[in-house]
Amino acid sequence: MRQTVKDVNEKTLHIADLEDKMENTSSHIADSENNIAMIEQMCEEKEQALKIVKQQNTTLREEKLAAQNEVSVKKDELEVLKKDLRAKCERLAQQDKTIAALNEVLIAKDRSEILEAREKAELKRKVNELTLALASRDREVEDLHLSLTKAKNEMASLAMKTTQLQKNVLEELNAVTKEQTVVLRKMKERSPGRLIDFLEKQEYNILSRKEKFQMRQQMYDAELKVFQTEKEKAHLQAKISELDQLVASLKIEGHPTPDGAHEDTACACTSQALVPQIHEMSADMGGTVADIAGVKNGDLTTTTCPTRSCIHSQAAT
Repeated sequence: MRQTVKDVNEKTLHIADLEDKMENTSSHIADSENNIAMIEQMCEEKEQALKIVKQQNTTLREEKLAAQNEVSVKKDELEVLKKDLRAKCERLAQQDKTIAALNEVLIAKDRSEILEAREKAELKRKVNELTLALASRDREVEDLHLSLTKAKNEMASLAMKTTQLQKNVLEELNAVTKEQTVVLRKMKERSPGRLIDFLEKQEYNILSRKEKFQMRQQMYDAELKVFQTEKEKAHLQAKISELDQLVASLKIEGHPTPDGAHEDTACACTSQALVPQIHEMSADMGGTVADIAGVKNGDLTTTTCPTRSCIHSQAAT
């Protein structure tokens, strides 16, 4: 009996399992039917799309044929246009050859005039440059004259100061001489022997100081004269040579000077006018100038000045 109940229970469980499986199978079948329906619908849509694509292909083929026909027509027209263009190009080439020949004739005709115009422009430019250079040199010469006048005035003032200094020194020397005379008289009255010894020593000291001063003065004047003469003469000669070169270049090119006579003016301003003025000024002030090189950059110098040595010589006597 127990075995029978157990078998019944097992069969009942087995039946329940079968029922569950049947339900699952039914649901799978329903899903499969739904999927089949969807697939059929998609197939219908694809068939419709395929029909549309076929229609489009047919339309495109027709359009392609029409386009090919148009292209063939355009090619024919293009060939005609190419022929016309070749003919026009040939005519233009012929015209270009004619124009080139005419241009060569015109260039050959105008070449000499162009070269002449260029040469004239170049010569005009050179003349302008030389004119500006000469104007600059003229300004330098004018500045040199102004500096010379200023230096002349300064030298005159120095000469006046030197004369006044000489007078003052002479007055002091006279006063000292008077004092020495009084002292010598007193010494002569008191002791003639001491007076003789004093005079001998005083004369020796004066002569020694005078000789040393004169030697130093001569050495200084000689060195100053050599230095100023060489340096300033070279500077002035360089300026004169530059002016001469400019004037000579104008003469070589066959052009007149801007003022008509720059060469005479340059020579007069440098080699003729300066020397008499310098020597005249030096003679008025008691100085001496050894060379025209005493003028440099508007400064006037003298190599020796006797007024300095005369003061000491008078003082020594």
